Amino acid sequence: MMVSPIDVANQGSKAPKRTYYRDTKGSVSPEDTVLIQELQQMQKVSQQHMDRRLRNGAFNFSLGRPAIEITPYPLPAVAESQWQRPIDYQHQWQEPQISCRLDPGFASPARMMVAEYMVLAGQVAALFSGERGLPMMYRNQPSPDEKYRGLFEETIRNKSNPRTGMVEMVDMLPLRPYIKGAQISVVPEGHWSMGIKGGYCKVTSPLRRYSDMVSHWQMKAALLGEGDLKDPVARVFDLETLVPLTSTIRDRERLLGMLEARSVKFWLFEMLRRRQACGISNVFEGVIMNPTADGYNVISSQLGFQCVVKYMNDATGPPVVTLGDLTLEEEGGDKIPDPMEVMTGLAARNLKIGSRVLFEVNNVNPQRPWIGAKHLSAVL
Repeated sequence: MMVSPIDVANQGSKAPKRTYYRDTKGSVSPEDTVLIQELQQMQKVSQQHMDRRLRNGAFNFSLGRPAIEITPYPLPAVAESQWQRPIDYQHQWQEPQISCRLDPGFASPARMMVAEYMVLAGQVAALFSGERGLPMMYRNQPSPDEKYRGLFEETIRNKSNPRTGMVEMVDMLPLRPYIKGAQISVVPEGHWSMGIKGGYCKVTSPLRRYSDMVSHWQMKAALLGEGDLKDPVARVFDLETLVPLTSTIRDRERLLGMLEARSVKFWLFEMLRRRQACGISNVFEGVIMNPTADGYNVISSQLGFQCVVKYMNDATGPPVVTLGDLTLEEEGGDKIPDPMEVMTGLAARNLKIGSRVLFEVNNVNPQRPWIGAKHLSAVL
């Protein structure tokens, strides 16, 4: 399929070779002037498209996340249905090596350019479908409630990078709870944080997202039917079929996201457990995300994992306050934590949301999976 500024048309293509960012680092020769010029022109177009979205209020924000690699991969099977007797793994099995790094996300112009063309492809697909009345699953995101919009607009206007739209994590953390999640719908309603006023649908990963494959089927069927939507070939899914499918796909994507996160947590926490067992330091620098009754939630600056950090009672710090002491009387007689009083736990130690701290992971259970840590000091 070939995308141009004015049309979408069929085009035969061979199965592409999968290439990773880490495999292509430094692969463009300075002598290949033709390729460099083409990449520069592509980057110029992607920047123009991003500029248009930024003028519509778009911004980028990333907490960072851990990227895990296991060696060997895939891991050897531990059981097969056709095995007739137990296998002695004592001399065959070795614990896999675990390596962890912070996912670079938008860390390079190349990554940002690729991401922008993915956004552009989604907008073109939505435009193609809308012009032909083709049923499609759109990704929508409503704006925050009206009472919070001014805070977002001020932060985006004053603290975002004018070229990339990136907002620093410490500036966005206080507003993060008020960002509404994206939704899947057959009605295009725009995507607030991406600065897209019209329709947007995901189409760039049909091998790993079923919704993207559905979009491809719809568009290809319409092209094969030469735009005649009365032709059964021209629409694989009608609107009546697509509406209930959106909720099914949404629930399945959430489930797969939870399973992926749990898998990453298991191997990351197993790595931390091994470090603790071997006496290797588990002290990390992190950023406070939000306070708790006796500590705070933190995200590691080095590896991107999150955990609960607790204060330890000592002679130099304020006493630990229990959640039961921080309550407000609600209209029905119920008691709820007072967020302003919970914040005083941070203030007493000259900390706040976005403060950088040192913490030590001291309790690891990969099976749950769960980790706990203790507060060491603030990073000045």
